[in-house]
Amino acid sequence: MEKSRIKEQLEKKFNELLALSDGYIESTTALHDIEKGLLSHLLSIGLLLLRYIIGNKLKQSRAYEFEMDAPTECQSKGNKKRRYLSLFGWLSIERPSYWVEGLGAVYKLDEYLQLPKGSYWSYNIQELVGESASENDFRESVHLFNKLLGLDLRWESSARNAIGLGEYVEAYYESNQAEAQPEAVCFSASFDGKGVPKVKVPKAQDGNPKARRKKGEKNGTKQMATVSVTSSFEPKQRSVKAIVNGLLGQERQLAVKKAAATKASRTAQA
Repeated sequence: MEKSRIKEQLEKKFNELLALSDGYIESTTALHDIEKGLLSHLLSIGLLLLRYIIGNKLKQSRAYEFEMDAPTECQSKGNKKRRYLSLFGWLSIERPSYWVEGLGAVYKLDEYLQLPKGSYWSYNIQELVGESASENDFRESVHLFNKLLGLDLRWESSARNAIGLGEYVEAYYESNQAEAQPEAVCFSASFDGKGVPKVKVPKAQDGNPKARRKKGEKNGTKQMATVSVTSSFEPKQRSVKAIVNGLLGQERQLAVKKAAATKASRTAQA
């Protein structure tokens, strides 16, 4: 029943999308506004398609067997809902709940679809917001996604997401060991550290030209990132003249003159 109803809604949405496109052809709407209108409609279609897929996956998950250390009785606890924020918007997913001794509440559909544990954000949103938070403060990290995808992400959720992702850093590098390189004669290393403000300084209030902090109040928090780059190389033999020219900048000037002469020669031949 649900499958047929979603199909009807999808057919209606597709017809609306075609009608919207025909309307844009006859209108004088600016192209950037057309893009926004189409994106909004496509997101709603994507949300319906996601509901359609999850509804069919629910039937498949009934035969799914989750791993247990020892055979034990699995008690059904009825259906329970969970919220899920996808790239297309919010979903309410209703799925069967089971109680297993030693494991607690278990949801077959969650494991079958590999839904995030402990978070209602899609892994896609977690990754994108996490990358943005590493470059900007938490408020700015959600601004673009809210504006582009019509979401309502909060900066506090971005902060919690960054803390959650941080727990997997050590495990990631342990499971992705760098390949051993043959020994070299020379090694180089460079380091750079930068503090990125994660919480903005409060703006000035009316009648107060400067936003002053109260006694004992700290100037926000920063995330310190230290980047190290190492390399190994085999030294090349250089003449004394080449070293002197490099120090004095003559080597670069000679290269520029040579490139200009080559270009002039090719132009003359053409």
